[in-house]
Amino acid sequence: MSLNVLLRGSALRGAIATVAGALVAVPAAAQDRVTTRTLSTPLFEYAEPFSSLSGFRELKDGRVIVADSRDKVLQVIDLATGKSEKIGREGAGPMEWSMPSRLSAYRGDSTLMTDFSNGRYFIITPEGKAGGTVREPEGERLARASFVGSNVLGQLIMSEDVWDMRDKSSTGLTHVLRFDRRTGRTDSLATLIGPKGEQNGATISGNGMIRSFTNLPLAARDIVVAAPDGRVAVVRTSPYRVEWYHADGKIVRGAPATPSAIKVTEAEKKAFLASQIRPGTFQVRAAVGGSAEGASKPRPSAADVDAMTNPAMTWPAVKPPFPTSGAMVASDGKLWVPRARAHNDSIPTYDVFDAAGRVVERVVLPKGARLLGFGKGVVYLSRSDEDELLYLQKYRY
Repeated sequence: MSLNVLLRGSALRGAIATVAGALVAVPAAAQDRVTTRTLSTPLFEYAEPFSSLSGFRELKDGRVIVADSRDKVLQVIDLATGKSEKIGREGAGPMEWSMPSRLSAYRGDSTLMTDFSNGRYFIITPEGKAGGTVREPEGERLARASFVGSNVLGQLIMSEDVWDMRDKSSTGLTHVLRFDRRTGRTDSLATLIGPKGEQNGATISGNGMIRSFTNLPLAARDIVVAAPDGRVAVVRTSPYRVEWYHADGKIVRGAPATPSAIKVTEAEKKAFLASQIRPGTFQVRAAVGGSAEGASKPRPSAADVDAMTNPAMTWPAVKPPFPTSGAMVASDGKLWVPRARAHNDSIPTYDVFDAAGRVVERVVLPKGARLLGFGKGVVYLSRSDEDELLYLQKYRY
């Protein structure tokens, strides 16, 4: 492990990719010459608002499953008729869940929902009914790993951070694991590169706010995304590119893409620090700098932000190419990766990568929109009103 820590950038990633499976190289392309599509007018907007949208998935018949973690509602909705039906109920029984959360594709066209408070996963049938539960995978390594997603093969994709236990700091390495429930086998697919020496923490202030701290704010880190069909996408930061890991061991590495280059100014630093102050009513597992789904947006004062400043912080010159959350695989198998944007830019833009890891399109969402999921030829977004209520929208794609 110590030798790996000393390696950097493409040298380490190249070594890892070569031993993981057959590597397919994709020649460089003119990534800047891609078309841009703007989503502007929705086909449909569901009339009833949501307090949060912690999980979303479209069923094959066009109905959608929606999880609302704040109101603790899990339901299937027929958008054509407006009819909705609750799925299961709150509790710890065989057809119950503790907190509606993330939704992923699972075996037999079913849907898997994370239910960490109960130490298990909740299954939703292809018909949108409660289908029982399955326990979290056992074993010390999997127990300390974080859930990334699942697929139709019944596999769970996990990420395992490697920490230096001497000073509780990161080694800069995160292993991507694939657990197969049918065989009980765990494979190590790839290694993500992140900041070395990162130390994180949090405190609760007198006004009930949680303040998260890190010595390496806005640090670049690779991310992993589970595709429903069994592939796994790794998005690298240096260079900015996508690697596809197939179920048969084949690896497809795309050409480097052109990242946005957002300078880390004093305004960007203050905006980041403000984002680390959140309500303390409940906590959600998230990477540092990610969003706490379902929490109301706090409005910290300038003094609150100044109090977050720490001379020990090391800031990068530019933001990473993409945030740590929001990347998603569409129904057509393409990977959508959100591009980094300035703190005062409220218009999300996504790079769309194909199966060869090439950027084939750039998609611009409406102001303040959030990507929820996909269907056949459609994309689902949410918009927020002045009261921070969320509305489900459907766009043609």
